[in-house]
Amino acid sequence: MSYASENKKFVFNKERKLFHISTSLQAHTSTISSDESSSSESVENDFTIIGQVVTGEYFINDSFSFVGSYYFALILDIDAEIQGFDLGFQYFPLANGSSKQIDFLGSRISTSPEWAPFIYMGASTRDYQFSTVNLKFQGVEARVGTYWHFKDDYFLKGQGFFQQHSNNNVRDLSTVGASLGFGIKF
Repeated sequence: MSYASENKKFVFNKERKLFHISTSLQAHTSTISSDESSSSESVENDFTIIGQVVTGEYFINDSFSFVGSYYFALILDIDAEIQGFDLGFQYFPLANGSSKQIDFLGSRISTSPEWAPFIYMGASTRDYQFSTVNLKFQGVEARVGTYWHFKDDYFLKGQGFFQQHSNNNVRDLSTVGASLGFGIKF
Protein backbone atom coordinates (compact mmCIF):
# COMPACT_ATOMS: atom_id res chain seq x y z
CA MET A 1 0.00 0.00 0.00
CA SER A 2 1.16 3.50 -0.68
CA TYR A 3 -0.03 6.58 1.11
CA ALA A 4 0.71 10.22 0.32
CA SER A 5 0.13 13.20 2.55
CA GLU A 6 -1.39 16.25 0.88
CA ASN A 7 -2.79 19.12 2.99
CA LYS A 8 -2.73 16.85 6.05
CA LYS A 9 -5.07 14.35 4.31
CA PHE A 10 -4.12 10.84 3.38
CA VAL A 11 -4.57 10.06 -0.28
CA PHE A 12 -4.63 6.46 -1.46
CA ASN A 13 -4.88 5.71 -5.16
CA LYS A 14 -3.62 2.49 -6.65
CA GLU A 15 -4.46 0.92 -9.97
CA ARG A 16 -2.91 -2.16 -11.42
CA LYS A 17 -3.20 -4.44 -14.36
CA LEU A 18 -5.55 -7.14 -13.16
CA PHE A 19 -5.41 -9.59 -16.09
CA HIS A 20 -2.53 -11.72 -17.34
CA ILE A 21 -2.65 -13.92 -20.44
CA SER A 22 0.22 -16.32 -21.15
CA THR A 23 1.22 -19.31 -23.20
CA SER A 24 3.77 -21.90 -22.07
CA LEU A 25 5.61 -24.96 -23.29
CA GLN A 26 5.32 -27.72 -20.73
CA ALA A 27 7.51 -30.81 -20.43
CA HIS A 28 6.55 -33.56 -18.01
CA THR A 29 6.85 -37.21 -17.16
CA SER A 30 3.61 -39.04 -16.46
CA THR A 31 2.87 -42.46 -15.05
CA ILE A 32 -0.48 -44.22 -15.54
CA SER A 33 -0.89 -47.13 -13.17
CA SER A 34 -3.71 -49.52 -12.37
CA ASP A 35 -4.13 -51.88 -9.45
CA GLU A 36 -4.38 -55.60 -9.82
CA SER A 37 -7.96 -56.88 -9.86
CA SER A 38 -9.65 -60.21 -10.43
CA SER A 39 -9.87 -59.47 -14.18
CA SER A 40 -6.52 -57.77 -14.83
CA GLU A 41 -2.92 -57.49 -13.72
CA SER A 42 -1.25 -54.46 -12.20
CA VAL A 43 0.07 -52.22 -15.00
CA GLU A 44 2.31 -49.14 -15.01
CA ASN A 45 3.13 -47.02 -18.09
CA ASP A 46 5.61 -44.13 -18.10
CA PHE A 47 5.92 -41.52 -20.85
CA THR A 48 7.40 -38.06 -21.41
CA ILE A 49 5.31 -35.34 -23.07
CA ILE A 50 5.82 -31.81 -24.34
CA GLY A 51 2.57 -29.83 -24.51
CA GLN A 52 1.18 -26.32 -24.86
CA VAL A 53 -0.67 -24.40 -22.12
CA VAL A 54 -2.75 -21.23 -22.47
CA THR A 55 -3.43 -19.46 -19.16
CA GLY A 56 -5.67 -16.60 -18.03
CA GLU A 57 -5.19 -15.00 -14.66
CA TYR A 58 -7.18 -12.45 -12.65
CA PHE A 59 -5.61 -10.72 -9.63
CA ILE A 60 -7.95 -10.61 -6.65
CA ASN A 61 -5.48 -8.50 -4.64
CA ASP A 62 -1.70 -8.09 -4.29
CA SER A 63 -1.26 -11.58 -2.86
CA PHE A 64 -3.80 -13.80 -4.66
CA SER A 65 -4.86 -14.50 -8.22
CA PHE A 66 -7.45 -16.82 -9.76
CA VAL A 67 -5.98 -18.93 -12.57
CA GLY A 68 -7.59 -20.92 -15.40
CA SER A 69 -5.56 -22.93 -17.95
CA TYR A 70 -6.15 -25.10 -21.01
CA TYR A 71 -3.59 -27.83 -21.79
CA PHE A 72 -3.09 -29.60 -25.13
CA ALA A 73 -0.54 -32.12 -26.48
CA LEU A 74 -0.25 -34.44 -29.47
CA ILE A 75 1.91 -37.55 -29.15
CA LEU A 76 2.49 -38.71 -32.68
CA ASP A 77 4.63 -41.79 -31.96
CA ILE A 78 1.81 -43.47 -29.98
CA ASP A 79 -1.13 -41.78 -31.76
CA ALA A 80 -2.52 -39.99 -28.70
CA GLU A 81 -4.04 -36.61 -27.87
CA ILE A 82 -4.14 -35.10 -24.39
CA GLN A 83 -6.16 -32.12 -23.26
CA GLY A 84 -7.39 -30.73 -19.98
CA PHE A 85 -8.34 -27.77 -17.80
CA ASP A 86 -6.84 -26.41 -14.60
CA LEU A 87 -8.55 -24.05 -12.13
CA GLY A 88 -6.94 -22.76 -8.98
CA PHE A 89 -5.42 -19.96 -6.93
CA GLN A 90 -1.92 -18.53 -6.86
CA TYR A 91 -0.45 -17.05 -3.72
CA PHE A 92 2.35 -14.47 -3.97
CA PRO A 93 4.18 -14.52 -0.61
CA LEU A 94 5.99 -11.26 -1.35
CA ALA A 95 2.71 -9.48 -2.28
CA ASN A 96 4.20 -8.24 -5.54
CA GLY A 97 2.60 -10.29 -8.24
CA SER A 98 1.08 -7.49 -10.30
CA SER A 99 2.09 -4.09 -11.59
CA LYS A 100 0.84 -0.93 -9.91
CA GLN A 101 0.28 2.72 -10.73
CA ILE A 102 0.46 5.07 -7.76
CA ASP A 103 -0.54 8.75 -7.69
CA PHE A 104 1.82 10.60 -5.39
CA LEU A 105 1.59 14.39 -4.89
CA GLY A 106 0.37 15.05 -8.43
CA SER A 107 2.70 12.57 -10.13
CA ARG A 108 1.95 9.08 -11.34
CA ILE A 109 4.47 6.37 -10.54
CA SER A 110 4.28 3.04 -12.37
CA THR A 111 5.89 0.07 -10.69
CA SER A 112 6.32 -3.51 -11.69
CA PRO A 113 8.13 -6.10 -9.61
CA GLU A 114 11.05 -7.68 -11.38
CA TRP A 115 10.59 -11.10 -9.74
CA ALA A 116 7.30 -12.42 -8.35
CA PRO A 117 7.52 -15.93 -6.84
CA PHE A 118 4.26 -17.84 -6.35
CA ILE A 119 2.66 -21.01 -4.99
CA TYR A 120 -0.35 -22.51 -6.81
CA MET A 121 -2.98 -25.02 -5.66
CA GLY A 122 -5.85 -26.16 -7.81
CA ALA A 123 -7.97 -28.83 -9.45
CA SER A 124 -7.27 -30.24 -12.89
CA THR A 125 -8.59 -32.66 -15.48
CA ARG A 126 -6.80 -34.61 -18.19
CA ASP A 127 -8.40 -36.45 -21.09
CA TYR A 128 -6.07 -38.99 -22.73
CA GLN A 129 -7.39 -40.06 -26.13
CA PHE A 130 -5.41 -43.01 -27.46
CA SER A 131 -6.30 -44.68 -30.77
CA THR A 132 -8.26 -47.44 -29.01
CA VAL A 133 -9.23 -46.01 -25.60
CA ASN A 134 -10.22 -42.75 -23.95
CA LEU A 135 -9.14 -42.16 -20.30
CA LYS A 136 -10.53 -39.25 -18.27
CA PHE A 137 -8.75 -38.19 -15.09
CA GLN A 138 -9.59 -35.66 -12.34
CA GLY A 139 -7.34 -34.56 -9.52
CA VAL A 140 -5.27 -31.92 -7.79
CA GLU A 141 -2.20 -29.96 -8.77
CA ALA A 142 0.51 -27.99 -6.93
CA ARG A 143 2.95 -25.56 -8.60
CA VAL A 144 5.86 -23.41 -7.48
CA GLY A 145 7.36 -20.80 -9.76
CA THR A 146 8.14 -17.19 -10.47
CA TYR A 147 7.35 -14.39 -12.87
CA TRP A 148 10.11 -12.24 -14.33
CA HIS A 149 8.65 -8.90 -15.42
CA PHE A 150 11.16 -7.81 -18.05
CA LYS A 151 9.02 -4.98 -19.50
CA ASP A 152 6.05 -3.03 -18.14
CA ASP A 153 3.43 -5.17 -19.87
CA TYR A 154 5.35 -8.41 -20.56
CA PHE A 155 6.67 -11.25 -18.43
CA LEU A 156 8.29 -14.66 -18.50
CA LYS A 157 6.90 -17.34 -16.21
CA GLY A 158 8.71 -20.47 -15.07
CA GLN A 159 7.30 -23.16 -12.81
CA GLY A 160 7.61 -26.72 -11.59
CA PHE A 161 4.52 -28.77 -10.82
CA PHE A 162 3.10 -32.04 -9.49
CA GLN A 163 -0.31 -33.48 -10.42
CA GLN A 164 -2.13 -36.46 -8.92
CA HIS A 165 -5.21 -37.72 -10.80
CA SER A 166 -7.48 -40.75 -10.77
CA ASN A 167 -10.38 -42.03 -12.84
CA ASN A 168 -13.34 -44.33 -12.33
CA ASN A 169 -11.51 -47.25 -14.00
CA VAL A 170 -9.18 -47.63 -10.99
CA ARG A 171 -6.27 -45.96 -12.78
CA ASP A 172 -4.00 -43.32 -11.30
CA LEU A 173 -2.06 -40.64 -13.17
CA SER A 174 0.97 -38.99 -11.54
CA THR A 175 2.75 -36.17 -13.35
CA VAL A 176 5.90 -34.20 -12.53
CA GLY A 177 7.13 -31.46 -14.83
CA ALA A 178 8.13 -27.89 -15.59
CA SER A 179 7.05 -25.14 -17.95
CA LEU A 180 8.38 -21.90 -19.35
CA GLY A 181 6.12 -19.29 -20.88
CA PHE A 182 5.59 -15.75 -22.09
CA GLY A 183 2.73 -13.43 -21.18
CA ILE A 184 1.15 -10.00 -21.38
CA LYS A 185 -0.58 -7.89 -18.72
CA PHE A 186 -3.62 -5.70 -19.33
